[in-house]
Amino acid sequence: MVLGYFLLHLYLCIDGLQLERTVSLQANLFNGGKSLLT
Repeated sequence: MVLGYFLLHLYLCIDGLQLERTVSLQANLFNGGKSLLT
């Protein structure tokens, strides 16, 4: 039971990191596109 909770926690942490990376990547692309337009 504890192992399953640990694995779930680990999975959520990794998922959160990937989500942060994706959001920051999209923000970088958005800022890059804005600087190209101006």
